[in-house]
Amino acid sequence: MSLKDMSSYEKNMAFWSLGKHQDIISFLNTLTQRGYTISDIYDYIAWKSEQLNTEKERRNALKLASLIHQLCPECNAYMFLHSVNDKPGNQTGDLTDKTMWLCQNSNCMNTLYNKKTAQEIKAERGK
Repeated sequence: MSLKDMSSYEKNMAFWSLGKHQDIISFLNTLTQRGYTISDIYDYIAWKSEQLNTEKERRNALKLASLIHQLCPECNAYMFLHSVNDKPGNQTGDLTDKTMWLCQNSNCMNTLYNKKTAQEIKAERGK
């Protein structure tokens, strides 16, 4: 590479430190020594990303299963249970309400109030 090309390269790749460049060379040398190609890296990244997404979905499903929820009678989305009337910030007009079911569908937002506490509902459902 000519001096002019070196200057152009340095200008265009300034966001990579010299140490990063050395890391890339080490990585590429190891890659080729072990019989892999750049294409293999792309495949690995796609495979690993899918694995991580699947794991995240599994964790979210487990989290959802541990929450008290039911389906909304209006739109069939999940409704989650929230306590009411136990803090100044969540008072309702009826102080006998203990919990409310809130639909998670932002186009629905159906709200159902309940006289039972979350603990009572958990006990009924065996959670």
